[in-house]
Amino acid sequence: MSHQDQHDIRTTPRNLEDVFRFLLPSDLKETLRHGNAVIDAFTLAAVALACWGWSTKRTLTQRVTEATAAVQQLFPACDTLSRQGLCQALATCGEGIMSQVRDHAQRQLRDLKGYWTTAGRPTFAVDGTKFTAPRTQANQEEFAVSTARRTNRRGKKYKKASDAAKAMSVQVLATVFWHLGSALPVCWRLTPSSGSERKAAADMLAELPPNSRVIGDAEYVGRPFWSAILETGHTFVVRVGANVTLLKKLDPRLRYRGDMVHFWPEHAQRKELPPMLFRLVQVQAARSTMWLLTNEFDLTNNQLAELYRARWGVEVFFRTVKQNCGKAKLLCRTPANVQSELNWVLLGIWGSLFTAKLDLKQQTVPLRHLSPTRVMDAFAEALTQTALGYLTDDLNLHICQKADESRRTSSKQSRNYPRKKKPKPCGTPVIKQATTAQIAAAKRCL
Repeated sequence: MSHQDQHDIRTTPRNLEDVFRFLLPSDLKETLRHGNAVIDAFTLAAVALACWGWSTKRTLTQRVTEATAAVQQLFPACDTLSRQGLCQALATCGEGIMSQVRDHAQRQLRDLKGYWTTAGRPTFAVDGTKFTAPRTQANQEEFAVSTARRTNRRGKKYKKASDAAKAMSVQVLATVFWHLGSALPVCWRLTPSSGSERKAAADMLAELPPNSRVIGDAEYVGRPFWSAILETGHTFVVRVGANVTLLKKLDPRLRYRGDMVHFWPEHAQRKELPPMLFRLVQVQAARSTMWLLTNEFDLTNNQLAELYRARWGVEVFFRTVKQNCGKAKLLCRTPANVQSELNWVLLGIWGSLFTAKLDLKQQTVPLRHLSPTRVMDAFAEALTQTALGYLTDDLNLHICQKADESRRTSSKQSRNYPRKKKPKPCGTPVIKQATTAQIAAAKRCL
């Protein structure tokens, strides 16, 4: 249709002013006033994006100074904003402004036509990662393990005082839904390091587009999480291991395919909850065998394998944020400011990568050819030049493609990479034949 074609034709922002007007909604409103401040919501959001998303200065004060100077160059009516003023304003009304900007960002993703759906559905990988924050008393009380408890997740006391002290490290857990087609996050939740990824993910399911697909690793198992996915009308593809028990031939009235199984744990049987019918697929990976559980019966085994392999992109995104962009350690010293900082870090990186991907799409270049490191370097350079008064109409996004490695003769894989974590393998799910008692009990529930 003509109006849809015109909507897809969009001029890529060429300078920071265009980027701000492109990323921030024109009707941006602040939900609460912050004292007697007169800074409008648009300016506040622009400074927050530049400060935490693009600035590479060492201290927070330097970042706020650079961001404010750049925004003042682009919007002369902007008043000077100090570090304390920015943090106080965002602590008061930043949550509402951030929600509006994030909702606007989610709507923008649909402009990447041809990338929105994967295998017929909008597809999102879910995973979590931890960010370190300053070890202040306020941050420890909010994000770290309680000093009175001094126990690990299994309820056992730490054997060494050093282990208990390490548990008091301030870490923020970010659970992220990451869009496979655009390789960008769509929504996230911030919780203390002892929080649950599954619970945070279940709380965000209603924010996903209708008829979406969720892809998760072996962390995202269990009846509560899977029930929440089904209740919201979504589907899922999840890796399962030895911690999951499945039943075969539980319902005699059903014509079983070879890969159809029921999930009916003991606590669900005691409560007389109905069993859940899924499909279990064996996938051969490079070094091991994986088992994928899904409620989609029309996808081939190869499609399921490709979808799960694409989930690794969320791990690459975390590496981009924490390593390439240097955001693994946050700067703020109070819990409210820590959450504001991390929210705007993710929004700033989202905005820069989306702008570059849109430019790449208009050049008819595949999005996978984009180099996130070069994009962030281009935005940091543009911010510094703008703050110094050297306004430019070229962000140099056309040079942000990955290096051509067609002549590489050696492998990029490290021969002896040191890994701190040595997770246990997932193993094979336990598959049992349904007993006569279970079949009889299932008839009463179905």
